[in-house]
Amino acid sequence: MRQPLSSRRSFAAALLCLAAPLGILASIAWSCLKALLWPLSSKSKSTKGIFFRVTQLKNLPVDGLPRRFEIRSDRRDAWNLYANQAVGSVWISRKGSTEVSAWSTSCPHAGCMVQLASNHNHFQCPCHNSRFEINGKRMGPQNPSPRDMDRLEVEIREGEEVWVRFERFKSGISQKQLVSQS
Repeated sequence: MRQPLSSRRSFAAALLCLAAPLGILASIAWSCLKALLWPLSSKSKSTKGIFFRVTQLKNLPVDGLPRRFEIRSDRRDAWNLYANQAVGSVWISRKGSTEVSAWSTSCPHAGCMVQLASNHNHFQCPCHNSRFEINGKRMGPQNPSPRDMDRLEVEIREGEEVWVRFERFKSGISQKQLVSQS
């Protein structure tokens, strides 16, 4: 037995009346959710660090003893901008008139902050006892660090300003692998 044509039309009309508002609501909800979560899903386009003016040559003694300097910059999270915040630090040493070297303070083993030993003749990580020579090379065969300290690019500008390319590298691996910047 066939259904009457009018009941099929009524059902189709009722289905359309129900589906249209649900589709509109779903579209609005998707747009709102996407707008709300967009900052969390956006990735930084640049993985190469930027240069920061850290100090002047006159502030670095020529004895080769490293000094720690803070890197300050504006920091942004998903929704907020924080002006002039500490974003990291670097070790810088100078030998001679313009031979300047810089290393990340982050240990390549687990990311803890590498410190200058109390006798000033090597670096040491307090977390797992990784040790590094003053030039950033690993010390000892039992060193848990998979690589030397991460060296950073240095530029001397205008004859006296020390600029460092601040970058972060993945810890726990033997190869120096850049982590994207935020």
